[in-house]
Amino acid sequence: MTPLEAFRSFDQDFDGLISKEDMAISIQKFLKVRPEEILNSRMDRLFRILSFYKTELIQPSDFERLINDVSPYVNAATGKTQSVFTASMGGGLNASSTVDWKLAAIQ
Repeated sequence: MTPLEAFRSFDQDFDGLISKEDMAISIQKFLKVRPEEILNSRMDRLFRILSFYKTELIQPSDFERLINDVSPYVNAATGKTQSVFTASMGGGLNASSTVDWKLAAIQ
């Protein structure tokens, strides 16, 4: 299954974006979680972690970034700029990783 196919399975209303309603339905459907167990505070946190632009919607690029574990920051930079970015991240973190959401999830 490709990231786009996975994204489409979460996009319940087929509008090209995953809303909180889409995500709640998908969590119930795929993970068998009861609706009363899906808390608004946790859904808000999930979207803050997954949405690169910190919106109320998850785009296909957000989903692909998560599945493929690729940082858009590193991919946008080349040459010396990329090495400076890697060094600014401490050098110990995987430079191609989506460390922004991983670090946010740990908090």
